[in-house]
Amino acid sequence: MGIYQIEENLLRAESFIAEEGYSSLQHACLELRLSIEKVVYRKLAKLGDVIPPAVYKAWQPPRAMKLLLGFEPRADKPATVAICLGTVDGGPSGEWVELGEYRMLPVKWLNKNYNKLGKFLHETCLEEASNPVSLKPEDLEKMIVELRKVDESDMVLGFNRISDFECDCCRTKIYVSDSQINDCSEISCYNDLCGAVFVVAPDTSEQFKTDRKFSNSDFACKDCGDKNSLDSVWKEGYLNCWSCKQRYFVAWEKVKVAYAPESK
Repeated sequence: MGIYQIEENLLRAESFIAEEGYSSLQHACLELRLSIEKVVYRKLAKLGDVIPPAVYKAWQPPRAMKLLLGFEPRADKPATVAICLGTVDGGPSGEWVELGEYRMLPVKWLNKNYNKLGKFLHETCLEEASNPVSLKPEDLEKMIVELRKVDESDMVLGFNRISDFECDCCRTKIYVSDSQINDCSEISCYNDLCGAVFVVAPDTSEQFKTDRKFSNSDFACKDCGDKNSLDSVWKEGYLNCWSCKQRYFVAWEKVKVAYAPESK
Protein backbone atom coordinates (compact mmCIF):
# COMPACT_ATOMS: atom_id res chain seq x y z
CA MET A 1 0.00 0.00 0.00
CA GLY A 2 1.51 3.34 -1.06
CA ILE A 3 1.81 6.36 1.16
CA TYR A 4 -1.20 8.07 -0.49
CA GLN A 5 -3.21 4.81 -0.78
CA ILE A 6 -4.02 5.15 -4.50
CA GLU A 7 -2.68 1.82 -5.76
CA GLU A 8 -6.16 0.24 -5.94
CA ASN A 9 -7.37 3.18 -8.05
CA LEU A 10 -4.38 2.83 -10.36
CA LEU A 11 -4.92 -0.92 -10.76
CA ARG A 12 -8.58 -0.36 -11.62
CA ALA A 13 -7.57 2.31 -14.13
CA GLU A 14 -5.14 -0.13 -15.78
CA SER A 15 -7.87 -2.74 -15.93
CA PHE A 16 -10.29 -0.33 -17.63
CA ILE A 17 -7.63 0.70 -20.14
CA ALA A 18 -7.02 -2.96 -21.03
CA GLU A 19 -10.75 -3.43 -21.77
CA GLU A 20 -10.54 -0.74 -24.46
CA GLY A 21 -13.61 1.17 -25.65
CA TYR A 22 -14.49 4.78 -24.88
CA SER A 23 -16.71 3.95 -21.90
CA SER A 24 -13.93 1.93 -20.24
CA LEU A 25 -11.48 4.77 -20.80
CA GLN A 26 -13.92 7.17 -19.13
CA HIS A 27 -13.97 4.90 -16.08
CA ALA A 28 -10.16 4.93 -16.11
CA CYS A 29 -10.27 8.75 -16.17
CA LEU A 30 -12.48 8.73 -13.09
CA GLU A 31 -10.06 6.48 -11.18
CA LEU A 32 -7.11 8.71 -12.10
CA ARG A 33 -8.99 11.87 -11.12
CA LEU A 34 -9.83 10.27 -7.76
CA SER A 35 -6.15 9.38 -7.36
CA ILE A 36 -5.09 13.00 -7.86
CA GLU A 37 -7.70 14.15 -5.33
CA LYS A 38 -6.44 11.63 -2.75
CA VAL A 39 -2.84 12.76 -3.16
CA VAL A 40 -3.60 16.47 -2.77
CA TYR A 41 -6.11 16.17 0.08
CA ARG A 42 -3.99 13.71 2.06
CA LYS A 43 -1.04 16.07 1.78
CA LEU A 44 -3.24 18.92 3.07
CA ALA A 45 -4.57 16.65 5.81
CA LYS A 46 -1.07 16.67 7.31
CA LEU A 47 -1.83 20.28 8.23
CA GLY A 48 -5.07 19.17 9.89
CA ASP A 49 -4.00 20.30 13.37
CA VAL A 50 -3.90 23.94 12.23
CA ILE A 51 -6.07 24.07 9.09
CA PRO A 52 -9.48 22.39 9.45
CA PRO A 53 -10.57 20.38 6.36
CA ALA A 54 -13.70 22.56 6.13
CA VAL A 55 -11.46 25.27 4.63
CA TYR A 56 -10.58 23.27 1.51
CA LYS A 57 -12.80 20.16 1.36
CA ALA A 58 -15.08 21.72 -1.29
CA TRP A 59 -12.17 22.93 -3.44
CA GLN A 60 -10.94 21.11 -6.52
CA PRO A 61 -7.30 19.89 -6.34
CA PRO A 62 -5.79 22.72 -8.45
CA ARG A 63 -7.12 25.34 -6.03
CA ALA A 64 -6.22 23.22 -3.00
CA MET A 65 -2.70 22.75 -4.36
CA LYS A 66 -2.39 26.50 -4.88
CA LEU A 67 -3.28 26.95 -1.19
CA LEU A 68 -0.66 24.37 -0.26
CA LEU A 69 2.03 26.02 -2.40
CA GLY A 70 1.26 29.31 -0.69
CA PHE A 71 2.10 27.70 2.64
CA GLU A 72 5.07 25.72 1.32
CA PRO A 73 6.61 27.13 -1.90
CA ARG A 74 8.52 23.89 -2.51
CA ALA A 75 5.61 21.57 -1.71
CA ASP A 76 5.47 20.27 -5.30
CA LYS A 77 9.24 19.64 -5.51
CA PRO A 78 10.89 16.28 -4.70
CA ALA A 79 13.25 16.11 -1.73
CA THR A 80 15.49 13.60 0.02
CA VAL A 81 15.79 13.80 3.80
CA ALA A 82 19.01 12.71 5.52
CA ILE A 83 20.58 13.26 8.94
CA CYS A 84 24.15 13.34 10.11
CA LEU A 85 24.72 11.85 13.57
CA GLY A 86 28.18 13.33 14.08
CA THR A 87 29.09 16.98 14.67
CA VAL A 88 32.31 18.99 14.74
CA ASP A 89 32.31 22.59 15.97
CA GLY A 90 28.52 22.68 15.77
CA GLY A 91 28.39 21.48 12.16
CA PRO A 92 27.63 18.04 10.66
CA SER A 93 30.54 15.64 10.35
CA GLY A 94 30.77 12.06 9.21
CA GLU A 95 28.33 9.78 7.46
CA TRP A 96 24.84 10.92 6.49
CA VAL A 97 21.92 8.52 6.99
CA GLU A 98 19.14 8.81 4.41
CA LEU A 99 15.68 8.73 5.97
CA GLY A 100 13.58 8.73 2.83
CA GLU A 101 12.34 10.53 -0.24
CA TYR A 102 9.42 12.94 -0.62
CA ARG A 103 7.61 13.25 -3.96
CA MET A 104 4.64 15.36 -5.03
CA LEU A 105 2.80 16.16 -8.25
CA PRO A 106 4.17 19.34 -9.88
CA VAL A 107 1.41 21.95 -9.87
CA LYS A 108 1.71 22.49 -13.65
CA TRP A 109 1.25 18.75 -14.26
CA LEU A 110 -1.65 18.62 -11.81
CA ASN A 111 -3.54 21.53 -13.41
CA LYS A 112 -3.08 20.19 -16.92
CA ASN A 113 -4.01 16.57 -16.28
CA TYR A 114 -6.78 17.06 -13.70
CA ASN A 115 -8.62 19.37 -16.09
CA LYS A 116 -7.89 17.09 -19.04
CA LEU A 117 -9.41 14.10 -17.24
CA GLY A 118 -12.46 16.18 -16.33
CA LYS A 119 -13.18 16.93 -19.98
CA PHE A 120 -13.88 13.25 -20.59
CA LEU A 121 -16.21 12.92 -17.60
CA HIS A 122 -18.68 15.68 -18.45
CA GLU A 123 -20.95 16.52 -21.34
CA THR A 124 -19.18 18.88 -23.73
CA CYS A 125 -20.53 22.20 -24.93
CA LEU A 126 -21.33 22.71 -28.64
CA GLU A 127 -18.01 24.43 -29.32
CA GLU A 128 -16.01 21.57 -27.74
CA ALA A 129 -18.17 18.95 -29.44
CA SER A 130 -17.24 20.34 -32.86
CA ASN A 131 -13.53 20.05 -32.02
CA PRO A 132 -13.27 17.14 -29.56
CA VAL A 133 -10.07 16.22 -27.70
CA SER A 134 -9.07 12.62 -28.37
CA LEU A 135 -8.83 10.24 -25.43
CA LYS A 136 -5.73 8.09 -25.88
CA PRO A 137 -4.89 5.09 -23.67
CA GLU A 138 -1.17 5.95 -23.78
CA ASP A 139 -1.89 9.38 -22.23
CA LEU A 140 -3.63 7.71 -19.31
CA GLU A 141 -0.81 5.20 -18.94
CA LYS A 142 1.70 8.06 -18.63
CA MET A 143 -0.42 9.58 -15.85
CA ILE A 144 -0.44 6.25 -14.02
CA VAL A 145 3.37 6.13 -14.12
CA GLU A 146 3.66 9.60 -12.56
CA LEU A 147 1.01 8.95 -9.92
CA ARG A 148 2.63 5.66 -8.94
CA LYS A 149 6.00 7.39 -8.49
CA VAL A 150 4.41 9.81 -6.04
CA ASP A 151 2.59 7.01 -4.20
CA GLU A 152 5.86 5.09 -3.78
CA SER A 153 7.57 7.94 -1.93
CA ASP A 154 8.60 7.34 1.68
CA MET A 155 7.20 10.35 3.50
CA VAL A 156 4.88 13.35 3.49
CA LEU A 157 6.68 16.51 4.61
CA GLY A 158 5.57 19.83 6.03
CA PHE A 159 8.00 22.32 7.52
CA ASN A 160 6.15 25.64 7.74
CA ARG A 161 4.58 27.14 10.85
CA ILE A 162 1.00 28.26 10.19
CA SER A 163 -0.67 31.31 11.73
CA ASP A 164 -4.11 32.82 11.15
CA PHE A 165 -6.00 36.11 11.11
CA GLU A 166 -9.60 37.18 10.51
CA CYS A 167 -10.86 38.88 7.36
CA ASP A 168 -11.97 42.39 8.34
CA CYS A 169 -14.92 42.19 5.92
CA CYS A 170 -16.57 38.78 6.25
CA ARG A 171 -14.74 37.52 9.37
CA THR A 172 -13.51 34.35 7.62
CA LYS A 173 -10.41 32.85 9.28
CA ILE A 174 -7.45 33.02 6.89
CA TYR A 175 -4.26 30.98 7.31
CA VAL A 176 -0.72 32.10 6.47
CA SER A 177 2.67 30.44 6.72
CA ASP A 178 6.02 31.85 7.81
CA SER A 179 7.15 31.74 4.17
CA GLN A 180 4.24 33.93 3.09
CA ILE A 181 4.86 36.39 5.93
CA ASN A 182 8.58 36.69 5.23
CA ASP A 183 7.88 37.19 1.50
CA CYS A 184 5.24 39.89 2.19
CA SER A 185 2.76 37.86 0.14
CA GLU A 186 -0.71 38.78 -1.04
CA ILE A 187 -3.45 36.62 0.48
CA SER A 188 -7.03 36.50 -0.78
CA CYS A 189 -9.96 35.75 1.49
CA TYR A 190 -11.19 32.17 1.09
CA ASN A 191 -14.80 33.35 0.92
CA ASP A 192 -15.57 33.56 -2.81
CA LEU A 193 -18.28 36.16 -2.18
CA CYS A 194 -15.87 38.42 -0.32
CA GLY A 195 -12.64 38.67 -2.32
CA ALA A 196 -10.76 40.94 0.10
CA VAL A 197 -7.01 40.96 -0.57
CA PHE A 198 -4.41 41.35 2.19
CA VAL A 199 -0.67 41.85 2.30
CA VAL A 200 1.04 40.05 5.20
CA ALA A 201 4.46 41.11 6.48
CA PRO A 202 6.75 40.55 9.49
CA ASP A 203 6.16 42.83 12.46
CA THR A 204 8.18 41.51 15.39
CA SER A 205 10.07 38.25 15.83
CA GLU A 206 6.89 36.45 16.88
CA GLN A 207 4.18 38.54 15.23
CA PHE A 208 3.05 39.63 11.76
CA LYS A 209 0.90 42.43 10.43
CA THR A 210 -1.79 42.53 7.77
CA ASP A 211 -2.79 45.42 5.55
CA ARG A 212 -5.48 45.59 2.92
CA LYS A 213 -4.00 45.81 -0.57
CA PHE A 214 -6.65 48.40 -1.47
CA SER A 215 -7.49 50.20 1.73
CA ASN A 216 -10.33 52.37 0.39
CA SER A 217 -12.28 49.81 -1.59
CA ASP A 218 -14.98 48.81 0.90
CA PHE A 219 -18.64 49.74 1.25
CA ALA A 220 -21.40 48.92 3.73
CA CYS A 221 -24.36 46.94 2.42
CA LYS A 222 -27.50 49.11 2.57
CA ASP A 223 -29.63 46.10 3.53
CA CYS A 224 -27.64 44.31 6.24
CA GLY A 225 -24.91 46.85 7.06
CA ASP A 226 -22.02 44.39 6.67
CA LYS A 227 -18.79 45.57 5.07
CA ASN A 228 -18.06 44.37 1.53
CA SER A 229 -14.82 44.51 -0.44
CA LEU A 230 -14.25 45.66 -4.02
CA ASP A 231 -10.67 44.32 -4.08
CA SER A 232 -11.40 41.63 -6.67
CA VAL A 233 -13.67 43.77 -8.91
CA TRP A 234 -11.64 44.95 -11.89
CA LYS A 235 -14.38 45.95 -14.33
CA GLU A 236 -18.00 46.98 -14.35
CA GLY A 237 -20.36 44.26 -13.26
CA TYR A 238 -22.60 42.87 -10.54
CA LEU A 239 -21.54 42.02 -7.01
CA ASN A 240 -23.50 40.21 -4.32
CA CYS A 241 -23.17 41.09 -0.65
CA TRP A 242 -21.31 38.20 1.00
CA SER A 243 -23.74 38.28 3.95
CA CYS A 244 -27.30 38.89 2.69
CA LYS A 245 -26.68 38.31 -1.08
CA GLN A 246 -28.16 41.72 -2.03
CA ARG A 247 -26.99 42.53 -5.56
CA TYR A 248 -25.11 45.70 -6.48
CA PHE A 249 -23.84 47.10 -9.75
CA VAL A 250 -20.24 48.33 -9.68
CA ALA A 251 -19.07 50.96 -12.19
CA TRP A 252 -15.63 52.53 -12.21
CA GLU A 253 -15.18 56.10 -13.38
CA LYS A 254 -12.94 56.55 -16.39
CA VAL A 255 -9.54 58.08 -15.81
CA LYS A 256 -9.13 61.38 -17.63
CA VAL A 257 -5.68 62.55 -18.74
CA ALA A 258 -5.26 66.14 -19.88
CA TYR A 259 -2.28 67.73 -21.65
CA ALA A 260 -0.52 70.03 -19.17
CA PRO A 261 2.79 71.49 -20.46
CA GLU A 262 5.07 73.20 -17.96
CA SER A 263 5.20 76.98 -18.03
CA LYS A 264 8.38 78.41 -19.56
